[in-house]
Amino acid sequence: MQKSAVTEYFFFVLILIILGVECRRMNPEIREIKVFEITNCVEEDIVYEIGAIQMGHQADLVLKLKNTLDKPVVINEVRRFCGCTIPEFETAPILPQKSSVVKITFIANHLGLFSKSIKIYLNTQAKPVQVIFKGEVVMKDKV
Repeated sequence: MQKSAVTEYFFFVLILIILGVECRRMNPEIREIKVFEITNCVEEDIVYEIGAIQMGHQADLVLKLKNTLDKPVVINEVRRFCGCTIPEFETAPILPQKSSVVKITFIANHLGLFSKSIKIYLNTQAKPVQVIFKGEVVMKDKV
């Protein structure tokens, strides 16, 4: 191979690697979808068991909120306690018998066991709903 052909080949391989990483970031693995019914008073925590996740990857958890009340429910805030969790939610009211979702993206950036949480503040409750997710971040060859 000539020098320019080797250089072109190198850049071609580099672009493929970058595209692969970007595709993985844009399409994270959805680990679990849980349905949660909004009632007058929610006391229990919602717990996700993620299991093993590879270091450097991310997992999406989806919490489907179904409004079983006879009035609209608004998600006022979703509070995270760690930079490795990114919550996403709709601010529009959830009408009676309708649903909305809270998506939680967990970025696995430290090896070992973990237990993380977020709190969902609803206009219908004085106390927030706590969502806990647990698992283990492992090296690639352990999954």
